[in-house]
Amino acid sequence: MTAPPSKTPISDYLDLFSAPVTRKAYHMAMARFFLFLKGTLERERDPASHGAEALAEMDAAGVAYLEELRTGSRSAADDLVKFIAKLQKDYAPGTVGVNRSAIVGFLEENGVELSRLDERRIKKRLPRMRTVAEEEIITREHLQTLLPLYSIRDKAVVLVLVASGARIGEVLKLRLKDVDLKAVPPQVTFRGETTKNKERRISFLTSEAVTAVEAWLKIRDDYLGWAVQKNIGLIARGFSKPKRRDDDRLFPFHRGAFDSGWEQALDRAGLLRRCEVTGRLTMVPHGLRKCFRSWLGGVAGQDLPEVLMGHEGYLTGAYRRLTEDQLREGYLKHSHVLCVAEGSGELARQVAEQQEAIAGLQDQNATLQQRLMKLEGDLIEVGVLRAWLDRIGAAPPERP
Repeated sequence: MTAPPSKTPISDYLDLFSAPVTRKAYHMAMARFFLFLKGTLERERDPASHGAEALAEMDAAGVAYLEELRTGSRSAADDLVKFIAKLQKDYAPGTVGVNRSAIVGFLEENGVELSRLDERRIKKRLPRMRTVAEEEIITREHLQTLLPLYSIRDKAVVLVLVASGARIGEVLKLRLKDVDLKAVPPQVTFRGETTKNKERRISFLTSEAVTAVEAWLKIRDDYLGWAVQKNIGLIARGFSKPKRRDDDRLFPFHRGAFDSGWEQALDRAGLLRRCEVTGRLTMVPHGLRKCFRSWLGGVAGQDLPEVLMGHEGYLTGAYRRLTEDQLREGYLKHSHVLCVAEGSGELARQVAEQQEAIAGLQDQNATLQQRLMKLEGDLIEVGVLRAWLDRIGAAPPERP
């Protein structure tokens, strides 16, 4: 017996995906598709968020659409071909592909299968995968111009991004206890639940980034107190959720707050430009991750930055077995190239060389200590032997 059609087909479909990123992308795709069917899909009306009421409306639209497909009054293949043609005008190829996958999956989940001929028709409409959004390479000179324009808060975030090679989402989820500023080199730990591949990893900070973080920590509590008070009005009007005074994140604010500061600094520096195709900024925070890979990779080889960035899939099995101590050693030796301020890289290099020399002297000292202890042990044994010979009246053995 065939199960009756679901009354909440879209909700049921989205519940299949546990990953928040996938669920959000597919939710957006479904919203676009049904706006398109209504003839109201415009770029400026692209849905950014969906509450329970909006989802209920989508479910009702989904029930009606599936019924039209079953009665033959609509063609899923024709709708998809037209939908893809519409998306190509405003969206990158990757976004178009995700939307196509979301809709096909929804149809299959509800018993609507496309024929091989229909699949070929749809695939012919898909744009070739290529980079559409224009993106500028962020240089050291760009950052030297921008750093004085950032707030203490945003400057700390930027320098942590440059020094660690992490993603902005990973940095904003760091807890205070994930950061050890006293370690050599200073260490940050990205927990598995915050990384893209769901695996724990470590990275490190330059002395420049540590200075910026310490400056931020001096005002962090005052910032939180201000944010809590500022949020009260927004909460009363239903525009925000309560701010926690005990927030344990190193940077207790949302991505939007940082993005706003990033854009303002670009504007003040005369570096604010947007891609003509997508309207997106041509300089984005993700570009700092590329700085990390190219700057550090240029002196240390690509393996070290790839591991610290979490790109383990690109590496040989032998390199994956590198210990954390080996990662520290490699970072400490080359971290001066990750400093941004003019002259700070040379100073960091000198400090790294001094620390390396100190570590070498410490190893030599430990070796000498071991040799001294052995000599002391030998002398004690000689003394015991002489005392025993004296007691029995025997002469000590002659030296050869």
